[in-house]
Amino acid sequence: NYALTLEHLETAFYEHAAMMMHGSGAYMRKVISVLRYDEQQHVAGLTAALTQGGYKPVAAAAKYNLPNVFGSKKAFLTFAAVLEDTGVHAYHGQVPNIKTKALLITATQIVTVEARHTGAIRALLQTNPTDGPFDHGSTMKQVLAIAGPLIGK
Repeated sequence: NYALTLEHLETAFYEHAAMMMHGSGAYMRKVISVLRYDEQQHVAGLTAALTQGGYKPVAAAAKYNLPNVFGSKKAFLTFAAVLEDTGVHAYHGQVPNIKTKALLITATQIVTVEARHTGAIRALLQTNPTDGPFDHGSTMKQVLAIAGPLIGK
């Protein structure tokens, strides 16, 4: 549910971007469309894995406190990179806590795509596509310090 909460947030971000960034060019609209679709599928996949594992999946928040980054391609991409990196580090940080094989498989299938998202976004920003040869995990507290304020009550 921790990961699902982040996937709901990412989905909301890209859904909002799809509505707000019409003048961003055809390629940028395609990138947003692909990222939105991937995040929607991550929500569906995690929801199914949780349900099959006997857990009750968390619903999307009633609202999200997204920053106003949709008027600038650079601001949008910079925030998207932070959001995607947060997801990657959150998944890595929780690997030792995942006890169900089906959930572990789903998480590993998703984290590799999240990492590709980050690399693609960083390439569009013309910055280093990785943080180095090994990723690290973040604690729940570290992740919530970034994502928590974005999730409305």
